[in-house]
Amino acid sequence: MSNYKVLLIDDDPDFISSMKIILEKAGFEFTSARTARDGIKLLRKSIEKKSQPDVILCDMMMEDVDSGNIVASYLKTTKTDIPIFLLSSIGDVTTTVTDIVKKGFAGAIQKPVNPPHIISLIHRRLQIKKIM
Repeated sequence: MSNYKVLLIDDDPDFISSMKIILEKAGFEFTSARTARDGIKLLRKSIEKKSQPDVILCDMMMEDVDSGNIVASYLKTTKTDIPIFLLSSIGDVTTTVTDIVKKGFAGAIQKPVNPPHIISLIHRRLQIKKIM
């Protein structure tokens, strides 16, 4: 098991449940929030305790249309280097219309997610070498 932490911010309880299974099976510690506001509260507390997540996966459209941008903007103000990935069912459209890197995202992931792809993406970003 790894000590790497993933925070998922998404308003879909079914998606949260499935990602919890996927990420915990891959050895990650999993935390979630259902709104951008709750995600920011979790982030604030975890940063204060120096137990922040290693990666954040954040839906774009939750309680507000641009909730993902709100989280990314907050993260920029913290001066931490936690990578945040945009999750969106319109991910391809979002990346062609918006400069997601300029907004603070490390990349975009199209929903529905492909479990091996998302695990591989997190491993590459955190430079985790899979031990066979």
